[in-house]
Amino acid sequence: MARLSPEMVTALGGIVLGLAPTAAGVIGKRGADAARSETTTPPTPPLTDPAAVGLASLVENLQEERDKAQQRLSETERELREAYERLTAAHGENGELRVQIARLVEERAELRQHIVELGGTPP
Repeated sequence: MARLSPEMVTALGGIVLGLAPTAAGVIGKRGADAARSETTTPPTPPLTDPAAVGLASLVENLQEERDKAQQRLSETERELREAYERLTAAHGENGELRVQIARLVEERAELRQHIVELGGTPP
């Protein structure tokens, strides 16, 4: 069986989700009509129509795929937060190093000047 492209799955999902409320309304109306009816009618048999069974299977597969995607999204968001935290920590360390470097460069300049003042030549 050929794999469906993500666009096709999305389109089918939209169709299924668009038809689901209509189907639920029809089923609900049948149930309400049956309850109001004074004649006893046999209960509606379970889905045996291949198209209805296929539709139910497609809906179930799409829901499972959606649940998996939501779980992966949660994992990805957690990993992204952790990466940002590591990056922030690294930037903090970089900032501390930059301050230390600036202080050392300034100290080096002062020491060179002091050596010159004392009559020496800085290396």
